[in-house]
Amino acid sequence: MQKTKYYIFLISTIFLFSACNNKKSDAKKLGDLNCSVQKLVDQGKTGSPEYIKMVAESNALSKEMEGRYKDPKDQHEIFEIVIKQAANCK
Repeated sequence: MQKTKYYIFLISTIFLFSACNNKKSDAKKLGDLNCSVQKLVDQGKTGSPEYIKMVAESNALSKEMEGRYKDPKDQHEIFEIVIKQAANCK
């Protein structure tokens, strides 16, 4: 249930993004943060300080990107990068 809520939040946030020179690095960073969060969820560490810190960083980056990236093409590109990062999360 918590994974589903997190992914819904992630996907809805990504759709709000747009264009800038750093969009690929921002998207990769967001993907890496989400991967780290998912690993902690899988380990059952959702209440740990590390988990709380990672979620806060992910949320902050999402909000920052939301204001920066508004073009639908950029939103789609960011979405693709984050999904690719999630698929490679090990």
